[in-house]
Amino acid sequence: MFREYAVGAKKDDNHLFQKNGFPDTDWQAKLILILEFGIVECETKTSIENQLVKDIEEQYYCFGTGLQFTPFVLKPLRDSRKQKD
Repeated sequence: MFREYAVGAKKDDNHLFQKNGFPDTDWQAKLILILEFGIVECETKTSIENQLVKDIEEQYYCFGTGLQFTPFVLKPLRDSRKQKD
């Protein structure tokens, strides 16, 4: 039952919030949700992490995630840093 729900949620997200397999948003909170809950395919995850990091850098390292999503921002930043090292 939950697996079917997850598949449906992923399909709806891809339909509503993505263009050509990438998120159609520049909101940090939405990017974090996509990453945290594994809504995208693995091959686009790195691109989304890079998009998130780039946006945070362009905002002078300020998070625009809101209180509820800020705890989730650390993992994508850490993962992105590991890729650069």
